[in-house]
Amino acid sequence: MDITLSIFLNNLLNIFALYIAQTTLLDKPFTKRNHIIYIVSISIVSLLPLLPPVDNAICIVSAFIFLALLTNKHLINTIIALFGYLFTIFYNYILLHLYTSLSGLSANDIVYSTVHTTVFNLIFFITLYIILKLIKKTILPFTIFSSRLKKSFILSILIFLGICSLIFILYFSYEQKMDFPQELTEYNQILFWFLFIFIVIIMSQIIITIYNDSKTQDSLKEMEYLKNYTSEIENLYNSTKSFKHDYTNILYSLKSYIDEKNIDGLKSYYYDNILPIATSLEGTNPAIESLTNIKIPELKSILYIKILEADKAGIKVNLEAKWPIVNINLKTIDLTRIVGIFLDNAIEAASVVNELDRYINIAFIRSDKDIVFIISNPMLKSELPISSLNKMGVSSKGSGRGTGLYNVQIILSNYENALLTTQVDAKTFTQTLEIS
Repeated sequence: MDITLSIFLNNLLNIFALYIAQTTLLDKPFTKRNHIIYIVSISIVSLLPLLPPVDNAICIVSAFIFLALLTNKHLINTIIALFGYLFTIFYNYILLHLYTSLSGLSANDIVYSTVHTTVFNLIFFITLYIILKLIKKTILPFTIFSSRLKKSFILSILIFLGICSLIFILYFSYEQKMDFPQELTEYNQILFWFLFIFIVIIMSQIIITIYNDSKTQDSLKEMEYLKNYTSEIENLYNSTKSFKHDYTNILYSLKSYIDEKNIDGLKSYYYDNILPIATSLEGTNPAIESLTNIKIPELKSILYIKILEADKAGIKVNLEAKWPIVNINLKTIDLTRIVGIFLDNAIEAASVVNELDRYINIAFIRSDKDIVFIISNPMLKSELPISSLNKMGVSSKGSGRGTGLYNVQIILSNYENALLTTQVDAKTFTQTLEIS
C-alpha cells in the first residue's frame, strides 16, 4: 500500500514539477483560464502511462505541445520553457545526490517511500521556484531583444534544446523500464550534467551576444537620431541665414518703390513676393518650437524626428513642455527607446483614422521631483482589453504586432521609480508614464 501511494504521489508531484519548470520563467504568458487548462491537460495525460504502451515521454512532449498552443505558438516561450525543464532535471539530480548522501538512502528508497518522497519534493519545489525566479532576471535581456532575431535562428535554438530534452526523456524512460538500476542512473546523471553545462555555456554566449548586439543597435539608432537632429538644425541655420540675406534685399527693393512713390508697384510687389514668405513662416510646426524646454539632447532628437514623421503623415502634433526638462531618472538609452516606441505606435494608429481626426498630444509635466510623460492619440475601435495590450504579440493593430509595448513593460520592470498606466477613453488611447 505504501509503495502504491508513493508511486501515485510521485506522479502527482512530477506534474507540479513540470508545471513549475515550464511556466516560472515565462513573462505572464497565461490567463488564469489557460493556467487551469494546462494543469488539467498534463494531469490527464500523466494518467496514460498506466495504460500500456503509452510512455512517460509522451506525457512530457504533450506538455510542451499544450504550452506552445496556450502561448499562441511563440517560439521564445517554448525555448524558455525547454530551458526551465532542462534546468529542473539538472537541479533534481544535484538535490537527489545531496539528499541520498545525507540520508544514506538510495534513489529507489526515496521513490518508494511516501515520507521521503514528500520531504524531498517539498524541498525540491520550494528551492526550485526560488532559483528559477532568480534565473528569470538573468534571461530578461533575451526576452527583451528576441523580437529582433531572425525566426530561423530562434527555430535553431528551439530544435537544439528540443533534441537535448528528447535525449534525456529517452534515457529516463529506459531507466524507468529497467527499474532504475543504480549504475545506469549514476551514468545518466553524469552524462546529463555535462550536457546541461554545455547548454548553459551555449545559451549564455547567445544571450550575451544578443544583448551586446542590441545595445549596439540602440546606440547606433540613438546616434542616427542625433545625426538627423543636427542635420535639421544645420538646415534651419542655413534657412535663417538665407532668409536674412533675402530680408535685406527685400528691404532694399522696397526702398526704390517708396522713393518713387510707386504705391501700385509696392502693392503688387507685396502681394506677389512678401506675403507668400510670411505665410510660409507662419506654417512652422509649433511642436518643434516647443522643444526648447527639452534639455536632454537624445530625447530632443527623437522627439524632433518623430514630429517630422508625423507631419509628413498629415498628423498634427501638440507638444507641451512648460518647464525645462533637464533630467529624467531613467537611463538615456531606455528613455529614448520607450519614447520612440510610444511615438511609433501613436503615428501608426493616428495615420489610419479619418484625416480630420489625426493628432498626437504629447506633454511633459514636472511636479516636485517627478516627471510625468503623457502621450495620447486617436485609435480605431478595439475589442482588446487594456490588460492584454502589454503582452508579447498582442496589439490592437492586428496579429503578429504588439512587440513594442511588451518591450516597454520589460524595460520598466527594471525600474521601481517608474509607473506606466494605459487608458482607453472612447476612441482615444493614452499612455501616462510617471517617473520619480
